[in-house]
This record gives sequence, C-alpha cells and structure tokens, in this order.
Amino acid sequence: ADAGAMSAVAELYRGQSTGVAQQSGWDASKMNGFDMTESDVSVNINIPPSSGPNQTTDFAEAVVSRTVDTTFLRIFSQDAATVRARAVAGLEKFADFCVLALKPSVRGALKVARGATLNAACGVMVNSNDTEALQSNSGVGCVSASSIALTGATSGECVSPLPLTGAPRALDPLAYLTPPSEPQVAPIAEDLVVDTFGKLDGDYLSSDLLFTNSTSLSTTSLYYSTYGTIAASTTEGFGIDGGKIIITGGEVTLKPGYYTGNPSIKIMGGKVTFEPGIYILDSGLSISGNPTVTAEGVLFYNTKLANNGWNGFNIAGGTIASFSGLTYGPYKGMMFWQDKLTPANVGSKIVGNSTAKYEGAFYFPSTELDYAGTSQAADWTMMVADRIVISGDAHVSGGFPTTGDDVPTRKVSLLE
Repeated sequence: ADAGAMSAVAELYRGQSTGVAQQSGWDASKMNGFDMTESDVSVNINIPPSSGPNQTTDFAEAVVSRTVDTTFLRIFSQDAATVRARAVAGLEKFADFCVLALKPSVRGALKVARGATLNAACGVMVNSNDTEALQSNSGVGCVSASSIALTGATSGECVSPLPLTGAPRALDPLAYLTPPSEPQVAPIAEDLVVDTFGKLDGDYLSSDLLFTNSTSLSTTSLYYSTYGTIAASTTEGFGIDGGKIIITGGEVTLKPGYYTGNPSIKIMGGKVTFEPGIYILDSGLSISGNPTVTAEGVLFYNTKLANNGWNGFNIAGGTIASFSGLTYGPYKGMMFWQDKLTPANVGSKIVGNSTAKYEGAFYFPSTELDYAGTSQAADWTMMVADRIVISGDAHVSGGFPTTGDDVPTRKVSLLE
C-alpha cells in the first residue's frame, strides 16, 4: 500500500493526470506482490482518498487486500480470510535545503567564482554526479553552509562543513507547481479568501484592473484601454517602444499584468515600484544603472508569449533593490520564476549590493542562475536552478521557522 500511494503522488507531483497517477500506483503495487489481475487480490488507488483527514486531489490513497488461506481458524470453519492494508501519501512542506543545483551530470553544477563566497545559513544540495559537481577551491571561491550534500564530489578545499558525497539526487521541490496562466492583483484586504487555485474571493479595486495580453501597447498613451493603466507620478523618463516599457527616470508605479517586448521591462534609472501581485513577462526583465526598485509581495513569471526570443532576468549591482515573493495563494513565497521550457543557454544574472534585499524563491528549472553580492537583509532566500554560479559574495538564509512564512517547497511523504 505504501508503494502504491507514494508512486501515485509522485506522478501528481510531476503534473501528470489522475489516470496516469492511478496507473503508476497499480504498477508499484504489482511490483510489490499485489497484482490486481489475480482473483484473490484487490488494489484500489483513490485520488482523492476515500476517507481520513486528507481528502483532496493533492493526496493519493492505496487500499490493497488479498484473500489467504487460514490455519487455526479452520477449527471454526473459516478456511480463508482477507488481509487488508491502507496508505495515504501527499505533498508535505519541507525546507531541508535552500540552495539546490538540479543538473544531473555536469562539472560545476554549483560553481563559486574566484574570490567569491557563498554563505548559506541552510543546506546546500548538488544533484550532479560529476567528480567536480561543486567547484570551489582555495584562492578561487569558498562555500560555508549548515550542511552540504553532493551526488558526485568536489575537489574543493574551501568548503565547510565536509560534504556528504554520493548522496541520492533530490527531486525538484517546486516541480509540483503549475505556472500561472494569468496575472493577478494581490488581495486588497487581509480577510479576502484565496482558494487552492489562487482565485480571489473578493473584489479588486477599480484602479487595480489587470492588463491583458490582447491589448496593444501605444507609444502615445500610458493607458492600456480599459484594462488598467501604468500609474506614473511623473512621465519624465518613461516610454513604450514596440511593446517594451523603458524607464530611464522619474517615478513610475507598475501594476500586475502581461508585459511584452524584448525585454518586457527595461529600467535604467528613476524610482520604480511594482505593486503586489503576479507579473507575466513575455521576454525578461532588465535593470541597469542606478535606479531604486521596490517589488514587495511580487511574483515575476518569465516565459515566451509572442514571437520574441527567450530572455532571462538581468539585474545589475548598482540597483537599490528591495524584492520579496508573493504573500498569498499557492505561489506564496515565489519571487523569480523562469519557464521550464527556456533553452539551457538563456541565463539570468542577479547582482546585489550591500543594501539589496531578495526575500523569496528563485526558480530556474532549466537554466543557469548567476547570483552575487546580496546583503543579509532578507529573512529567507531559496535558489533552485539547473546550474548555479556564485560570482560575488552572496548570503542565503533558510530562516523559514523563524519568519513564519510558508515555504513553497514540497516533497512526497507518507502521511497515513
């Protein structure tokens, strides 16, 4: 029963249908001696479970039984009895590590550049089986963490504590998330209810209506028809070029919505505020120069909606930055998310400075994240990426238990 329930939930975790998950549960049960085609065997995989405290589609129940001959009960004229077992598995919150390089076979899946340091008040995991899965050497780069586990090994000397090598690969703890299909404005009152699908049970302010991906951008107006506006307290330094928003000065407030152009948003100066909610970018976010950028309670999902090329996130070190992840719904804690279909050669580089704050989860399942130079201001930060490069002094803190934030990461666990 345990194997059937775990196997079914593993498929749900990967985004497979209920039918695929049930078949996986039946197959796992068969491998463990319970073949439902046999007349004396019964195997039921129920999604959601038919009883108990976890009756939602995030959980799977396996109920197996077999009719067996009896021995001593025959004196009471009972020649056979049914032996039954039940198990329920689901996705459980966990925060075993906050730095995870997913690539299964590459040298330097986690690479600390010359003169750089990674200080992680949390666990570090590298899935690569290469003998230099973690590249960090004296005079080159150093890693300090609460724990370090590698599927492969490291030739590095400046690593503390001593890594556990030959560790089993970690599953992607964010793979269960379905990408957002539309932008969303954050709740306007704390008592608004967010259901399991992230829909809001309440009203938006009229000034917070969403932009739509069908609205064409105009170079002569700051308005996106009736679906919303870009609120600019000064229009100096603000422009729209071929759907690309360019900000070089002034004070600009951007609202959640679809943003097209290549890159979708380009900030080179000024003071820019992103209002809380979900932003869907068609082709990346670029911040350079010395702007002040505030994005609290925000999720940026970067994908490819139109005919623009794939692009990443690029934030330069001169930015006075304060970013934090979404504060509600199923994406709570998510901050920067790159579409998993992005080609591996499209990287992202996020460079902070002594005042920069990035509090939330970076998720780059198919591409490289180059991360550097952030302060210790964030209560918690998580990096899950195909490959990770630390190109400057970087501080990463798990901090989940002390902040009270719901961690976005999940793992498959037996619960009943």
